[in-house]
Parts: sequence; C-alpha cells; structure tokens
Amino acid sequence: MKPMEDRVLGSKLGYIEIEELSHLLKQKRGKKEIYQDKNWRESYYFNATDNRKKLSLITTIGILPNRGRCSGFLIFLHKGRIAFSKLFVTSEIRLHETDNFRIRELTYQVEGIDWRLRYRSKKCSMNVLFRPVNEYFSYIKDRKEEKTGNFGRLFSQHIEQAGQFEGEITLNGEKMDFGPSFGHRDHSWGIRDWSGVDSYWLFSCTFGKERAFNLWKGTSRGNKFHTGYIFASERNLKIISSKIKGRFARDKREPTGCEIYFVDEKGGKHKVRCEVICSVPIPMTNCIIYETIAKMEYDNEIGYGLLEHHTRNANPINKVKALVDFQKRKGRRRP
Repeated sequence: MKPMEDRVLGSKLGYIEIEELSHLLKQKRGKKEIYQDKNWRESYYFNATDNRKKLSLITTIGILPNRGRCSGFLIFLHKGRIAFSKLFVTSEIRLHETDNFRIRELTYQVEGIDWRLRYRSKKCSMNVLFRPVNEYFSYIKDRKEEKTGNFGRLFSQHIEQAGQFEGEITLNGEKMDFGPSFGHRDHSWGIRDWSGVDSYWLFSCTFGKERAFNLWKGTSRGNKFHTGYIFASERNLKIISSKIKGRFARDKREPTGCEIYFVDEKGGKHKVRCEVICSVPIPMTNCIIYETIAKMEYDNEIGYGLLEHHTRNANPINKVKALVDFQKRKGRRRP
C-alpha cells in the first residue's frame, strides 16, 4: 500500500472515491437503503492500449448482491484480433471491500490512489498498474438530473477517470512489457436495465497526462441523455452539448468510426475523429454492444481509447451471428 499521506492527498484532490462513494460500503454502514432490484450492480472497469505493442486490455468486475453473484471478464486484443477472452461468474462474493476486489483469478487492488490489476492462468498473466492523471469525474453531480428519469434505470452514480498504465502481460508464453500508455477506468453502481436503453455511444480517450475526454450520449425510453467531460489545463470541464456522425459496416449496426463535435462549459469547441481498429461484439438482453478500440485524433494529437456503441436488437438470429463472429475474431487478424 502507498503511504497514508498519499491516500489523504488522493482524497483531497478527488483521485480515489471508493471509501467515500461505494454504495455497498454505505449499505454496510447503514447509511443507505438497500436496493432490492435484481438488476442492481456495482462494477469496476479498466481499458487501455499500448499501440507500440498493438496490445489492448479490457476488463471489468461486477457485484450483483441481489442475485448472489459476481461476474466479469478479461479481454486482450493483440495485433487486431481477440488474443484472449475469459468470462468469470462466481457465487463467492466479497461485499463491502474498499481496496481489494476479486473474482476468481482476476483481482483489482487499490494502492494509495493507484490500482493494481492482476491475473494469472496457464495461457495468460497480467500485472499492470493504473495511475490517475486527473481527478475523477462524476456523471451525476446535480441530483436534479436523476429526477428526469433519463438516468434512473441505468445507474445511480458513475465515476470516470483517465490514467497511465504500466506493467507486464504474458500471452501464450510471450511476455511483453505493457506501457507506459494511457487509458481509463470507471466505477458505477445502480440498476442495469439494458432493455430500457434505445441506443447509445460511449467514448473515452486519454491523449497524455494533460488531456483526456469522456462522453456518453444516447436515448432511454425515448428520452435523451448526455454527459461527459474534457480534461484540459489541469481541470475537468463538463461537456454541455455534442453531435456524433457515425460510420458503420454493411450491417449498419457495427461502427467503423465517427466524428465527434462537442462544447464544454467554458464555451470551448472540440472535434475528435475516431477510427475503429478492433471490435468485440457482445450480445446482451435485447441488444448488442460493440466494444471497440479506436484510434482518435484531437488537435493533431493521437490517442487510443474506447468507442462503445449500443444498438437495440432483439432478434435471436442476430445474437447468434454476433457470437459466431466473436469466435471468428479470436483467430482473425484485421488488416
């Protein structure tokens, strides 16, 4: 663990939020009413890309207390293909943790204001440190936004933060240094009811220690929702408006790229151009989510980050096609 003064500094600057905001921890302390909805979930997510190695990691751990289980996954994308994927589900849940989250062989551990990500199996291992570059950004600071109902069925709270990743990853016996490179994390809790979402775009990219952005935009039951930030000049600025021009594959569902135009709270205008370099189709209830790694260009700076697109699709045939496509991509390299 890092020295206590590092923890105090992180708390003061808003770099770490688990002890202050974790809803499950507040339930244990008796400060919050326990949610009974079966879809209530608290989750942690990390995404990063080392373009020099053509290597990306995507991972999450989620706690579903009302279903009595944890679920999560770990995916490595290498040279344009899915090099490793592992789904985790267990009834062995450890509620109310504040610095150590585990699901089978996958662990996230808080070290001061940093996060240590570890995994080990016969085919793969990971030991990577996430170090934040900005204060975390809360999607819902104004509680009045919740009363609109646009967010109520999606989450109660959502934290986003940019950071630098560095460590080691082993794939099929090949040991590789990872980073230093950039990515992001999120921490969210609330009701995960994807059937209430019509469609959304989610973007996150870190261009270095001084610039990053995050944007989530879509519709839920016909109502529009929109939130995000641009990190510049050592502070987070809220995004107040945005426009997205998407490009899609022949199926008109899977994104191949887009242009993003947005305005921050100071009136600053921004444009980001995105090009998908690797995509993972994830079938879920009544929808397919395309989790992609994208090359992003902003003010002549290049970064590699997350482009995620949700599209309603209740057709079981399309879900089967997405699963088959997922398996094909585990052995196919994209040009």
